[in-house]
Amino acid sequence: MNRVLGWLEDRRTLGLVLLLLWAVYFTVIAFGNLVELLWSFGWIDWANRSGNLKWVGVSVEIFVDSRPLDQVLLAGAIAWEATAAALLWRALVQWGKKATSSQASARGALLFASTLWFFYAIVTELTVSYSRGNNESDYWVICGSSLASILIIALLARDAETT
Repeated sequence: MNRVLGWLEDRRTLGLVLLLLWAVYFTVIAFGNLVELLWSFGWIDWANRSGNLKWVGVSVEIFVDSRPLDQVLLAGAIAWEATAAALLWRALVQWGKKATSSQASARGALLFASTLWFFYAIVTELTVSYSRGNNESDYWVICGSSLASILIIALLARDAETT
């Protein structure tokens, strides 16, 4: 029990938890979208999918209505999300090992993840918000949360160096 309490008192533990949650979140997002993409090709029939192919179609249809293009764009989003997930898992491992590059790795992973939400917000603003009444506020909230996580990681790393 003392070992667990000691681990919880370590300031780096918050960084571990934060990175773990972001890594799991991006892994789940990438997986849900991958299931959606595989479903769109008729390769699997699984009800637990993201539904984001429809959202991509709604966003793109003011320019062109093309299911293959929607699938390519969803595949691009999956690649972005999976890369973010991999970077976050790598940062988590480095943070746990207290590697000298752990802060830079965590900052880079979170920044890369943040760019996804910036992109989604911008695309929503350009394509959907005016004509359909949707807005990008959810993306800004997630983006702000990931940017706040960068600040927390920086503060935790600085505190760990001084203690």
